[in-house]
Amino acid sequence: MSGFIDFAALNKCYAVMWSYGEICVGCNCCGRQEKGLKMWEARLNYHEEEFDRNINFNQWADGYTEMIETQKANVKINIAYQKAKIRYCKKVIKRLSLNVA
Repeated sequence: MSGFIDFAALNKCYAVMWSYGEICVGCNCCGRQEKGLKMWEARLNYHEEEFDRNINFNQWADGYTEMIETQKANVKINIAYQKAKIRYCKKVIKRLSLNVA
C-alpha cells in the first residue's frame, strides 16, 4: 500500500507562483521546515527562478497589440522586482552566513 501526504499552503504562502496558494510544495520559503539561512536560500532560489521565467517569457497575446503592451510593461516590472528581491536575499544570506561562522 502507498499513500501521499501533503499540506495546504499557508495563508501567506511566500512562493505562491509555485504553490498557486493551494498545496505546499515544500520549498521552505516560508520557513515552515527551517527558518534562518535555509529559508533565505530557498527564497533566493524562488526569486532566481521567477527572474528567469520573466526574462524568457514568450506567451505573448499575438494579435492583440494593446494586450501585448500591457504584458511587456508587466514583465518589465516583474524583472525589476525579482532583481531587487535577489539582491536583498543575497544580502541577508551574506549577513546570516557571517553570523554562523
